[in-house]
Amino acid sequence: MHFSSTILLLASVVGSALCVSVADIKEDIAAISTKADIVHTAVNEFNRPGLVLAHAIQNNGTEMLNAIQMIINDTKTITPNDVSEDDQKAILCAIQKLEPTFLDIVSGVTIRRPIVEGFPSEVGARELILQDMLLLRSTVIEFGKTLTTITPAVRLELTAIGKNVVDAIAPAIIAYLS
Repeated sequence: MHFSSTILLLASVVGSALCVSVADIKEDIAAISTKADIVHTAVNEFNRPGLVLAHAIQNNGTEMLNAIQMIINDTKTITPNDVSEDDQKAILCAIQKLEPTFLDIVSGVTIRRPIVEGFPSEVGARELILQDMLLLRSTVIEFGKTLTTITPAVRLELTAIGKNVVDAIAPAIIAYLS
């Protein structure tokens, strides 16, 4: 008896974890926005070499990427028919609000390349930032592909935003390659 009740409890927990709603997606976007705002502020305050701030940017950037990965995972569990046209427009609106922040983060990272040169080479700051930009690029691409599967009514607009962000990452990658 105890074994069967444990199985039922486990099935209930797993089942509830797989029940992702449009509201969860909207919450995920809000979480990304919060994390992106923190990274944005930290990047803008990064005006001289300093390991404490650089480490904070790295940690906050990782949290932002984790938040994006969360929405990717959540989005994969939703069928397009579960997302109304109004919800699709709301998702688009939230992503449109995020776009300038992402563009500014990437621009800020790019123009701060000379500051990064102030770190000793053994710190590996340039390589770490390059790695982060490559990871951000691949994550944004995956996010865009996944999100557009549940938002057919706004697919073109979301694809354009994703392309803008990916295109903005390219100069950062180039800057930190050399």
